[in-house]
Amino acid sequence: MQSANAGYRRNKNKNGGQQTLFGGRAFDPLKDCVVCKGRASGRNPHRPHHERCPHNRKTKGITSKATIESLEQEKRLLKHFQTPLAAHEKGSLRHLTEENVKEFFQPRSKTSASTDNPPVPVAAESTVSQSSSKINFFKAVVRKLKDSAFVYEHSNNKAPLAMIAAAAVAMETVVRPNGGALIKSFFEGLTMTIPEIPDCNNPHYHSIAGQKLLLVDWKKMMGLDVLCPCCKTLPLRNDSYNVW
Repeated sequence: MQSANAGYRRNKNKNGGQQTLFGGRAFDPLKDCVVCKGRASGRNPHRPHHERCPHNRKTKGITSKATIESLEQEKRLLKHFQTPLAAHEKGSLRHLTEENVKEFFQPRSKTSASTDNPPVPVAAESTVSQSSSKINFFKAVVRKLKDSAFVYEHSNNKAPLAMIAAAAVAMETVVRPNGGALIKSFFEGLTMTIPEIPDCNNPHYHSIAGQKLLLVDWKKMMGLDVLCPCCKTLPLRNDSYNVW
């Protein structure tokens, strides 16, 4: 009995009703609409519902000008996209001549393909000399993507797996070896463009070719020592690297 009375006192002192954004009381049809309030008590007032009442057939309870304009715009767009195209709005084959069709579907020779896709310069391509060996960025990324352990490790990552593999290859073959001696061969400023490979037959690598990786290491990239923001005397030391 005591706990029930305590609960009653708590509910009695509690401010009832939902509050608005500015602290006022929100509209309640059973309290603020004469029709809904009357029907709840057994009467049937012959008058329209309050304009803010959701049972009002005209306003549906929506009184905001911005909301009304948005709904009207939605109706106009719905009508516009449901209306069939007129004859003058449809596509035409007027400029599709027989000569254009033959030229478009004509097989391309190897000489024309090589002219349209000139070889990428060595500094920007996937092969850069490192001592006696060469780095083939394309093969290294594809090898990562075929590694079941690597795929399982990064299966829950939100970034595309091909981009993660490209960042890992960049760290393993460019940034870390020989103190970053190959960085300037691949990076321009802080960014590295993933090399595009002619006649690439791997859809994963093809989806990331031309994308850019960002390496934030001011010491290696710009030769700058970043001081500790707390003591402002000792330079920060990189224990790990992030490539995006």
